[in-house]
Amino acid sequence: MSNDRPLVEAALELAEVGFDQFLSSDLTKDIPIVGTAIKICTAADNIRNRLYAAKLHAFIRESERIPEDKKNTFRKKITSSPEEFNRLGENLLLLLERMSDVERPAIMATVFLSFLDGHIDQDTLRRLWEAITDAYLDDIKTLLGYPTTVPNNAHLRYLHKTGLTELESGKTFDSVGHLSFKVSDLGYRLIYSYDETKKKYG
Repeated sequence: MSNDRPLVEAALELAEVGFDQFLSSDLTKDIPIVGTAIKICTAADNIRNRLYAAKLHAFIRESERIPEDKKNTFRKKITSSPEEFNRLGENLLLLLERMSDVERPAIMATVFLSFLDGHIDQDTLRRLWEAITDAYLDDIKTLLGYPTTVPNNAHLRYLHKTGLTELESGKTFDSVGHLSFKVSDLGYRLIYSYDETKKKYG
């Protein structure tokens, strides 16, 4: 596949040709609602469902990067709490519906693997998923590059509504009270979860 092809076009093609493999993945077997969504999307012949399928594909593909020995550990965790993971599956599908691009689901999957590894709890996972869904994608990418790529105040300000940043108390820069922002605890959890998972699974 050519690297200079439009991202959405490439994602749609991947979704179209790659779902047989993912229908048999641990994630789709252990969280049935995800497998059902895949079947519905691939059966429907319209661009909206194909785009939704592409987002599902991106999430599952990233989730499948873990080694086989670790998959067994994760599968035990999923099957030990089926109701909990079905709720997470429902939450995932609703958030994917809201997304305006096909890159974000891979970031969500990386955070999901961090949850399975025990680095964050379910409440934090859902908060991070919501934040990733609602934030401007380039601001998320900039934050995930921190501290190598230090976000400027504009990046941090725009992320404030997601809870990933917060007001830095006692700091103003001009007579109109220019506000300063910093990475919040939730934001640092996103950075940590993302970095640790990438280091571990690539």
